[in-house]
Amino acid sequence: MDEVPLLAVMSFDRYVVICKPLHYVVIMNSQVCSLLVITAWIGGVVLVLPPSVVYFQMPFCGSNIINHFFCDSTPMIQLKCGNTKVLECMNFISAVFTLLSSLAVKAVSHINIIPAVVKIHSVAGRQKAFSNCMSHLTVVSITYGSYIFMYLTPTQTNRPDLSKEMSVLNTVVSPLLNPFIYSLRNTQSQKALRERIKWSIAIAKHPEL
Repeated sequence: MDEVPLLAVMSFDRYVVICKPLHYVVIMNSQVCSLLVITAWIGGVVLVLPPSVVYFQMPFCGSNIINHFFCDSTPMIQLKCGNTKVLECMNFISAVFTLLSSLAVKAVSHINIIPAVVKIHSVAGRQKAFSNCMSHLTVVSITYGSYIFMYLTPTQTNRPDLSKEMSVLNTVVSPLLNPFIYSLRNTQSQKALRERIKWSIAIAKHPEL
C-alpha cells in the first residue's frame, strides 16, 4: 500500500488546483511538494516497520512456496509457525489507519472541490474539471476497493485465489490506466507524444536522418 499516502497527496494537489488556482504556485511550491512526498514515504515506512520486526522474529515452517504473485503480507504470514494473531492484528491496524486516513483526506478534498467546480461559469471549464476528477476517482476506486478487500476483510485468508485476482487490479489495471489519466490527458504531454510519433515516422521513412 505504498502508493496510498501518495494518492492522498495527489488529492490535496487537485484541491489546490481547482479551489485555489491563483495561489497554486505559492501553496504548492517545491519545498511543500518535497515535504509532502517525503512525509508520505516516511509514513509508509513507519507503518510497515513494526509488523516487519515482529514478522522476521518468527520462524518459518513447512513449504517455502508463496501462494501469490508477490511477497504480500497475508501469504507470507501463512508460511510462519506459531501463533500469528498478533502479527495479523498489527497488519490489520496498519491497513485500517493507512486506508482510512488517506480516504479522509480524499473525502475532505472532494467535498470542497465539488462546490468549486459547480461555481465555474464556463461550461467547458466545468466539464474539464469534472472529467479530471472522475478519471482520478476511477483509479482511486479501483485501488482502494482492491486494498479494502485484500487487507480489511477476513475472506482473503480463506480465499487466496480471489485475493490474487484482486491484486491484479493494483499491479496491472491501475498502472495501465495511470498514463492515460495523469499524463496523456495533459495538453503538453499530448503535444510531446504527437511530435515523438511524427519524428519516429520521419526516421522510418528516411533512415539517413
